[in-house]
Amino acid sequence: MGIIFSSTGFADKAERRFLKVTASTVHSRCVLDAIVTPVQDPLLFLNECSRRCAALKSCLLFCVDAGMTTCTLLSTLVSRQFLGIEPSDNTVTFDTCYSSWADELNIIHDSMLVDSSPMLKERRSSYVVDGYACKSVVEEHRFTAQSGADNYLIVDFDSEVNVASLKIAHRPEEIFFKSVSVGLGLDKNDMKIVANVPQGDPDSITSVVLSTPTLARYLSLKQPTENYFEVWEVQVFPAD
Repeated sequence: MGIIFSSTGFADKAERRFLKVTASTVHSRCVLDAIVTPVQDPLLFLNECSRRCAALKSCLLFCVDAGMTTCTLLSTLVSRQFLGIEPSDNTVTFDTCYSSWADELNIIHDSMLVDSSPMLKERRSSYVVDGYACKSVVEEHRFTAQSGADNYLIVDFDSEVNVASLKIAHRPEEIFFKSVSVGLGLDKNDMKIVANVPQGDPDSITSVVLSTPTLARYLSLKQPTENYFEVWEVQVFPAD
């Protein structure tokens, strides 16, 4: 388990946990703010960074420099397994990053197979399991389906999982994530609908907690509207 910092957001008073991640290079357009502070005790510095990020709803990642003098807040979802973006003119690299999206209990990883309705441009369905997305204007690393009825995603866990809950990161505008049915099953052609989401959370992350854990190998997300369908990341958590 990596280093974890917990902080309470000022707005909603909900505790946010930040886990140290491997990735240290991300898109520069995801940067929300950079805070320069005097050199101090490293632990106090990191606690202050986590507090600043937790106080900002759009902040999901904070990164620091080697000298522990600058804390950068980013609107980036990063999982434990994601290794980072290839450096370019559009990226920024830090010494260490801590993510509130990362979770050691999440079973999703980038080798899982994903089936979907036709994608828009090159916004592939495999992006929903790669462990990275930016809530800002960056269009890379997110799945977008073409507009049309019955857009869908199906994730193959590659083994049976007793699913207790899941999180879905998606575009916040209503037309991109609306009337979505969540299905689980051992056969992708025979899925049980375990939840219906009339409208996604306006903060882009929708949580689904099952009243009873469901044994499944496949997860499906379906949107039976004529709109575009855009999902950034999914996380799946097993029962204890």
